[in-house]
Amino acid sequence: MIVAAVLLVAAVMYALLSFGNHYYYHTYGLDLGVYSHALYEYAHLRMPDCSFFMESNRILLSDHFDLYLPLLSPLIYLFGQYTLLLVQIVAVLLGALGVYRLICMYTDKWWIAVAAMMSFLSFFGIWHALAFDYHSNVVACMWPPWLMVALRRQQYGKYSLFLILICIAKETLPLWMVFVLMALMWDYRRNRKALCWLGGGIMFCVIYLLIVSRVLMPTMCPEPSPGFWRYSYMGDNITDVAKWLFNNPVEAVRNLFSDTSGSGQKLEFYCCLFFSGGVICLLKPHWLLMLIPLIAQKMLSVDEAFWGIGYQYNVECATVVVPATFIALAGLKSNRLQYALSVIGVVFAVSVTVYTCFPRATWIRSENVRVFSLSHYRNDEFDLEKAREIIDSIPPEVSVSAASCLTPHLALRHQIYCYPAGQNAEYRLIIEDGNVVLIKQEENEYEE
Repeated sequence: MIVAAVLLVAAVMYALLSFGNHYYYHTYGLDLGVYSHALYEYAHLRMPDCSFFMESNRILLSDHFDLYLPLLSPLIYLFGQYTLLLVQIVAVLLGALGVYRLICMYTDKWWIAVAAMMSFLSFFGIWHALAFDYHSNVVACMWPPWLMVALRRQQYGKYSLFLILICIAKETLPLWMVFVLMALMWDYRRNRKALCWLGGGIMFCVIYLLIVSRVLMPTMCPEPSPGFWRYSYMGDNITDVAKWLFNNPVEAVRNLFSDTSGSGQKLEFYCCLFFSGGVICLLKPHWLLMLIPLIAQKMLSVDEAFWGIGYQYNVECATVVVPATFIALAGLKSNRLQYALSVIGVVFAVSVTVYTCFPRATWIRSENVRVFSLSHYRNDEFDLEKAREIIDSIPPEVSVSAASCLTPHLALRHQIYCYPAGQNAEYRLIIEDGNVVLIKQEENEYEE
């Protein structure tokens, strides 16, 4: 009953956060709009492309190799434009339940497992991920706790299934899982059968990563992914990046901490991670290996948006820091120390998340993350009712180029673009001087 109560409270808070953002037009073309449109296209047996946000018809899979969207596409007939947000919330709740089950395998003290679940649900990386649209890596990183449960139970079929589910969500996740499985090899160093399955999993991840990144994605589009510019100083592909890291280890380590902008975002992130459980996580130092690709992906980027505490770029850390912290606590001999540190862990996780809603270094859209603020439940940029009337008046068969915050509400149609993409669209829906303006193209000229 306590577990169910915790999950129910979390579900309500997440619904206020995620559904509230969408209802009040605080979601955006990138990324809820483009992924909801992709879901619609897959549901109608069409291959979505990148024309939604750029003047190119390159296949969307060449941008991110995400196989969740075609698998989830039938759900759009049930839940409409809220489909992906609902899936994301349910996945996080399942991930929290997985953390609870995992910690229960290390201790018979149920309150340690409940504390772990509460820390996981309140982790700042999860809160900010749910506050900013939908991303398949959020769903995928809810499965490692279940993978670890299956591995500990010697259920290797389920272990393999969860590993596949993680890898197919995004092309970068197999690399992360290589480090996860390598760290787990230390925990199972005396179990030869488990070591064989972990080694096989590492081989699968490496092969899948190479096939996707070096064969499939380049075949779909010979040019580098639009997001690869963030690491272009290292090279043009994942092989060049690996060579650069090997040849420049000192510079790579320096880049993990040096803040060229002087904003303090990197220091702020490290402090938040440390106080969210990272300090106790040091009791299981080999688990820190799992954080290497996550932090490297963030801090070696030239894009400052990656460095901070916002968006979906920190959600995977919850899967590492929280289980490691409470597995370490479960191994302590003093019941009082276990209880005290469990309570402190939950308090710190909640406190850090509250802090990240008022950050000093990282820029955050306050209306997206502060469910306790009235700004979350309104939109001061334009009249919402008028916007809904205009959107409802647009015929479903016409092509529309719309402002970013309007596209998630128009995504379930064949031709929808995030303005200024879609210059030849039949309709334009933009925001001017606080008003939503619908413009129809007639004879190559737009008339209001």
